[in-house]
Amino acid sequence: RERDVEGVGVERAEALLAAGGDSYNVVSDLNNRALAQQQLGRTDLAVASWDEGLVMARRALGADHPMVAILAGNLAEAQVQRGRFGEALAAADLAIAIWDARDPRNPTAAWALTARGRVRAARREWPAAQADLERALALRSTAEVGPSERALTELALAEVARATGEVGRARALATAARDRFAAASDSRAAAAEALLRALR
Repeated sequence: RERDVEGVGVERAEALLAAGGDSYNVVSDLNNRALAQQQLGRTDLAVASWDEGLVMARRALGADHPMVAILAGNLAEAQVQRGRFGEALAAADLAIAIWDARDPRNPTAAWALTARGRVRAARREWPAAQADLERALALRSTAEVGPSERALTELALAEVARATGEVGRARALATAARDRFAAASDSRAAAAEALLRALR
């Protein structure tokens, strides 16, 4: 299983597609492998898997298929974690364009919106960052998502609110993010707590 997570997933997916395997399930499985790689801290491997998965998904499913948007949104988030903002923005733009055309209220779009908002915040593009993150939070507030997913967006939006002088809102968002991260035993609660200390 260790070898499976580390890299043969792409080769196996190619072989399954060549043998006439169900395209959606093959690409979905590759996405799940990339998520597992990321959770194990192997972000470079995950990024490579998502890159390969995007090529396969476009070829097998079509350039505007929702699975392309899912892969691109996950890739965008991983690239933000790596500090590769240009690549993150390109992947997020792709995902958001597909969701906007097909299903703009789909909560899965929040991954790409949060990633793009974080990139824009890093570039100090505050109004654009806020617009993306507000939309992402609205999507995550109306869907059943994990606490860490919503907290990630709340923390990013809290940082934007702090930068734009909305101290009260920044404090409320950071508090909510800290509590959600803590409930999920997510170490990112420390980042939210650090922001709260800075706001005192």
